[in-house]
Amino acid sequence: KPDYMKLVDADIVTTIYNKYPEQRDPYRPTLSELIEACGEGFSALMRGAKERPDKWTAFSETGGDLLERGETPEEAVANLWLGLNRKL
Repeated sequence: KPDYMKLVDADIVTTIYNKYPEQRDPYRPTLSELIEACGEGFSALMRGAKERPDKWTAFSETGGDLLERGETPEEAVANLWLGLNRKL
């Protein structure tokens, strides 16, 4: 299973939990919530890029190309959110 604790440390779970207080498991945001959290930074989600056919890839074209992979669509988009919000 994806490591959602990275998201807890990055405050995305707190943000989603505050917006959706009825959510029972704040450590497992839905795919829709993760995409919404990425905002304009989310461009696309694809399964099976030719160099990684067993992985999911989430893309951003905002402010430069960025892509992140994961075992599940949720993990790929969560990693994209982390990439978009990485502190430089």
